Amino acid sequence: MVRFASRKKLFLLLSVAGNLGLLGFFKYFDFFAQNIQSLLAGLGLEPQPLTLQVLLPAGISFYTFQSPSSE
Repeated sequence: MVRFASRKKLFLLLSVAGNLGLLGFFKYFDFFAQNIQSLLAGLGLEPQPLTLQVLLPAGISFYTFQSPSSE
């Protein structure tokens, strides 16, 4: 019984980490890519623009934060 509970917690932690990781990546990738591009341009380099151009659905943050609380 104890083993089942610890396995359940592990899967919960993996799920939360995965959901938050994906949310953070898709929401903030363009922000960090643009800042790095500006930094490199300030140093005299001309990097190619790198953006994902992915339109996230409305409420993705709400879904991500509600998913661990649903049973």
